[in-house]
Amino acid sequence: MQTETTYSEFDLEKGICTCCGQLSEEILIDDGRCVDCVEDEKFFDETMKDLK
Repeated sequence: MQTETTYSEFDLEKGICTCCGQLSEEILIDDGRCVDCVEDEKFFDETMKDLK
């Protein structure tokens, strides 16, 4: 299954990711994590859901 998530400029801010600690211009305002960490978690959850 392939999914695509689109983030608008109003969803993002510059800052430090609360998950990986990296400085990024793609921090989700309501989450505090960078887009890479959010997408990594989604990928992990999707690939491991059959093993639970």
